[in-house]
Amino acid sequence: METPLTRAEHIDDRYRRYISHVILLLLVHVCAIACHDSVPDDKEITPLKIGANGLTSDELLDPLTCQSCHPHHYAEWRASVHAFASEDPVFRALNELGQTETNGALGDFCVRCHAPVALALDQTTDGLNLSEVDHKYQGITCAFCHQISAVNGTHNNPLTWANDGIMRGGLSTPEPNSVHRSKYTQLLDGSQLESSQMCGACHDIVTPTKVHLEQTYLEWLQSLFSSPDSTRRNSCADCHMPTRRLPNPSTAQTTYHDHLMPAVDLVSNNVHAEALQSLSQRSLIEEVKAELELTLLSELCGEIGVDGGGDFEVYLENVSAGHRFPSGAALDRRLWAELTVTDIDGHILYTSGAITAEQPVVKAALDDPQLWVLRDQAFNAAGEETHRFWDIASVVRNTLPPSTLLSRTNENFEESHVLHRYRFGTELPIYEVRLRIFLRPIALELLNELVNLELLNEEVLLNMPTYELSTATRIWRADEALLQGTLSGRTLLCTPL
Repeated sequence: METPLTRAEHIDDRYRRYISHVILLLLVHVCAIACHDSVPDDKEITPLKIGANGLTSDELLDPLTCQSCHPHHYAEWRASVHAFASEDPVFRALNELGQTETNGALGDFCVRCHAPVALALDQTTDGLNLSEVDHKYQGITCAFCHQISAVNGTHNNPLTWANDGIMRGGLSTPEPNSVHRSKYTQLLDGSQLESSQMCGACHDIVTPTKVHLEQTYLEWLQSLFSSPDSTRRNSCADCHMPTRRLPNPSTAQTTYHDHLMPAVDLVSNNVHAEALQSLSQRSLIEEVKAELELTLLSELCGEIGVDGGGDFEVYLENVSAGHRFPSGAALDRRLWAELTVTDIDGHILYTSGAITAEQPVVKAALDDPQLWVLRDQAFNAAGEETHRFWDIASVVRNTLPPSTLLSRTNENFEESHVLHRYRFGTELPIYEVRLRIFLRPIALELLNELVNLELLNEEVLLNMPTYELSTATRIWRADEALLQGTLSGRTLLCTPL
């Protein structure tokens, strides 16, 4: 009889097989990137009228100016969440609520990252007048990112915006042109780890109450992906701005970096987003789904009781996100597992996590004590759970950590192979156990609250998607499960990868 593996040997064995699986997924993803063209109709673009000395700094502030020479970059950016950062209705609703409840003390806290150009040019001071601000100053614009000259900190947008007419980028030898001056910078070179500093500057947030609420950059710094070893590292741009081919290059440059920048969030105004899809010829939601499919790997192991019922363990591992998962506004995201147990005739014997599209996840947990939800929780000074970031006094983190550089013997090591256990009774013998993983970008609890306060249109609530991470689906069957070793001191049968 084969000797069961120890817990450590089991994890190492599974990890090797996980990596093989991830490599296969990445190869499929890379092929899709290499073969994918997003080609807007250049004939519809109005040619630039360029003066003798090129474009002025003010002309370069308008993203439409960039469209003429960079149609692919523009089309992708225009359909991105970054382009709508200051127009997003959830952002505006939360900013308005925060300004009201703090009597204006919130000030420019939100618009520093969501409307940096409008703030820098005194078009707004607190974001409450953004509906009146010229569109060329809205969101995270071309001129903002490509005119950053320095990073002076790690959170709340400590970036130096030069606004000097010099467009900076990742090309080490930019071609001279008659439109604007160009300059190389590591901050926009995705092959350099320094580029992540610029992304992290707005993707780490410390609240007015001094709580480090969003930690995406810090999480990346603590992960395998920030390693100086070139075989391990990945910058933010490596994942979110992959290299694509120019379909009909007119210069020596044959590739460019994707500017759709998919992650988790979508443009909340779905009607507007659908119109933009035709411009970019790509769907942001489909790109987000493709990005998420690479993130998690799962394992389902268990045993059936002699008199019915079962004892099952679900393992999730964040194998490809260079930060925790979910990250960013993890306070308001919802990642959960659905477990469905059936007999040989397909009758449901037990279920957990079967949440409908309109059902808030936390409310569902009240009637589902074994529901596994991965999310951050925030509390005010009175110990009450809250969404209001301006009142947060403490945070409890319960999301999946990234792969780490730390040894298991290090006191700060955090296991990325995370376990959740289900125990249940059944009247009939168990034949199949099915695991599915779901993610909702913004919690319905928060959206319902904003709708009830008349700060948000109900359309945003109704259109909030729920993603299924299908590559994390596992199906355990009594006649197919394999002995994988000893887990948690028990010998269990697991689903084959």
